[in-house]
Amino acid sequence: MIGQLERIVELKKLNKFHQSYKGNIISFTSGKGGVGKTVLSMNAAYSLNKQGIKILFADFDFNFANAHILSNIIPSGTIKDFLEGKRLLKNIITEVSHGFHLIAGSSGSMELNGHSNLKVSLLLNELRKLSAEYDYVFIDTGQLNDYSQLEIILGSDCVVIVTSPEPTAVMDAYVIVKMLKQNNCTISKQVIINKCSDENEAGVTFENLNTAAKHFLKEELNLLGYVYFDLTVHKSITAQKLFLSGKVNSPVQSQILKIAKALTEFVQVANINHSANLPSQKTSFIKSI
Repeated sequence: MIGQLERIVELKKLNKFHQSYKGNIISFTSGKGGVGKTVLSMNAAYSLNKQGIKILFADFDFNFANAHILSNIIPSGTIKDFLEGKRLLKNIITEVSHGFHLIAGSSGSMELNGHSNLKVSLLLNELRKLSAEYDYVFIDTGQLNDYSQLEIILGSDCVVIVTSPEPTAVMDAYVIVKMLKQNNCTISKQVIINKCSDENEAGVTFENLNTAAKHFLKEELNLLGYVYFDLTVHKSITAQKLFLSGKVNSPVQSQILKIAKALTEFVQVANINHSANLPSQKTSFIKSI
């Protein structure tokens, strides 16, 4: 039995959490490199920022980080500084543009693999605190070759799996769903088909992935959107500029904008459902007495 005073303290904490909770941390992941996960997520974040939405982009790749390269900036610090206990997470944030901030990942630091659960938990706790200052937090994960990356996804509010029509990429996406299933992941799993030739190819690719997930894993996936293959995107990478930052006349532009909008709408609905499921302060207090 919880004492009345202890219960009041507990309720204050619950109410504070209820008021500050945003459920706005979104992880982007892919099992196969080269599917365009970082380029897609960075441009989606940029498109939202241009609409006045405040975005924190966290590159949590501990070995092959490249978000800062795509945006052609020199970061004030990297995630390595935080994991080694040298700097606070809030002190390694770099401004990409007004209201668009970046936590840069680390490159070539193989010794950072296999982080302790404590370090990853601290990282997620600090990120959750920072998330209150932003409308959305996008996490660009590294490859799921160690448990730390999986733990980051499990600590998010939503996971977006980016894949492409290549059979190897689809298989890797399925493996991600399987790994999340094995770890009792209950957060929403959204799918983006990138680098497809047309809408039909995107549909077939998603159907193959979703059918396998439903049949073998009893998991239902959701198609968030698709993006065509476009050489102008490749040129923007070479130029170290975000694709949507220039004058764009391509279907890819509207496709990325549509994905960004769908993602924000999904998060908003999820948060409404979350708030509705939180226990009532009045009811809980009566039961404790």
